[in-house]
Parts: sequence; structure tokens; C-alpha cells
Amino acid sequence: MLKQFSPRQKVLLLILGGLFALLLIFFSQLTPPSPIITKTKPLDKAVDVPLLPTIELHFDRDITLSDITLSVAPFIDLRSTLTSPTTITFVPTSPLTPTTTYVFSVSILDSSPYQFSFTTQSTQTDQALLDRLNSELDRDYPLAAKTPYETPQFRVVYSAPLTLKITLKSSALTPDSATNQVQDWVKARGINPTTHQYIVE
Repeated sequence: MLKQFSPRQKVLLLILGGLFALLLIFFSQLTPPSPIITKTKPLDKAVDVPLLPTIELHFDRDITLSDITLSVAPFIDLRSTLTSPTTITFVPTSPLTPTTTYVFSVSILDSSPYQFSFTTQSTQTDQALLDRLNSELDRDYPLAAKTPYETPQFRVVYSAPLTLKITLKSSALTPDSATNQVQDWVKARGINPTTHQYIVE
């Protein structure tokens, strides 16, 4: 008990207690609390979210990409960018699945995970995404509207981006001859034949 100490010891204990309190204040300032998420875009539990959304996390103070760990269920591949000192933006590298709920878990430094979710729309109405998909189709399958292409001797279809599969119908036609004929057909459609690969079966 305190009464067991001499007056001098009591003063010393008070001084030590004050120093300890000052040290606590000092170290608390050296290790400020983790940033806090103040807003998400889309909002938590949002519905009818586009299939290629821009996802934003807004914080109450400056943040860096290395400060956070993000997981999503079901998994999606995301590109992350620090768009302002207090905002991190994520963009999916491919369209999301329609009518699907995605749950995000964000760990900030050593704090407990922050969770939010949203549900995607049931059909594709995002004109920007439709334009992107059409652009990718034109880039990777420029002759999609012309295939399958058939002659009495072979049939041509796309098997992968910029890859045409040639199925021979006649044993009299050699693979090289079939490839040359298909390349002539590609060139006649205004496409450089060297932009494609050709697989003969």
C-alpha cells in the first residue's frame, strides 16, 4: 500500500508515474492508428453494378498501395492505382460475372479486415464495356463474320485469337497447299495473312 512508502519514495513514485504517462503519449504519436476507409465505390451492398466497374476505396488519411491487402470472393484479377493520396482505385482486367455477389476484404496495415460487397447486373448494358468487347473481337477475330469458311476441300474456323484452324476434307490437298489457299482468302478480305497463325488438321 502507498502508506508503506516514505514521503520521499511517494514523490519518486509520482515522478516515475508522470514520466511513464509521457512515454505512452510519445510512443502513441510515433505509431499513429491505421487509415480508416470512409467510403467505397460501389457502396456496400450495391446492386446492378456494371460488369466492368471502377472500384474505389477512400481513406481518412494518406495511404499507399503497400499499406493494404485486398482479397475478393469469388476471385477477380484487378489492376490497382493510387489515384490520389487518400484514394485507391481498382479495375477488373476482364468483365465480371452477371448476377454475382462479390465480397471484398481489405486489411489495412495491422488492423482488422474491412468488408464490403456488391452484386453485378443481370445483363450487359454498359456501353463502354460493349464497345471494348467489340473492339477486342475486331482485334482478335477480324474474320469472325466470315467464318466458318468452307470449300469442297477444307473448312476454316477460329480456334483462338488470330489463329485459324484448317480441317482438310480431301486427302489430295496437302497442308501447305491448304494453308496457301487460306492465306489468299484472308488477303482477299483485306487482312494481312501474316497477322494469323494457321493450324492444319
